[in-house]
Amino acid sequence: HNDVDPFLKEERILLDNITERLGRIIERKNGEEELKVSNQQLVANEQQLRAANQQLTSKTLDLKESENKFHSLISEMSEGVVLHEVIYDKKGKAIDYRIIETNKAFDKILNIKSEDAMGKLSTELYGTVEAPFLDIYAKVAETGNHYEFEQYFPPMKKYFHISVYCPNKGRF
Repeated sequence: HNDVDPFLKEERILLDNITERLGRIIERKNGEEELKVSNQQLVANEQQLRAANQQLTSKTLDLKESENKFHSLISEMSEGVVLHEVIYDKKGKAIDYRIIETNKAFDKILNIKSEDAMGKLSTELYGTVEAPFLDIYAKVAETGNHYEFEQYFPPMKKYFHISVYCPNKGRF
């Protein structure tokens, strides 16, 4: 059995070069196809992201509108509304509470401007040794259970009907 090449040396070199070039062309074509598929996937992903972004933008606008309505309601209602944060000592015992936010009615009912109240401790704001109604407020801020009561507050010489709830732990 004789392994004789039917091509001349120059023809063999030419065929090998052609084969090598065709191989590179095929690889490039395969690469182009892979890129085309990847590009189509990217375009589909971009469309999904745009749709999700549009939906998120819509939901954000709805949330802002709802927040504005809620803020307007709280701000304009005739009942005083105050958000407080319980202050604890190192042992975890409630010792005071800080005024975080108030509405306009708070100003009128207590005759204290919101800007003078916000950020202050209750003992400082009301001029008391102990934080008013601290046991009740701390319990609500810890348990999340709503509580309603009426109480006379001597420093202001006023009766108050107070409804307490916990929007999140440590606050009331």
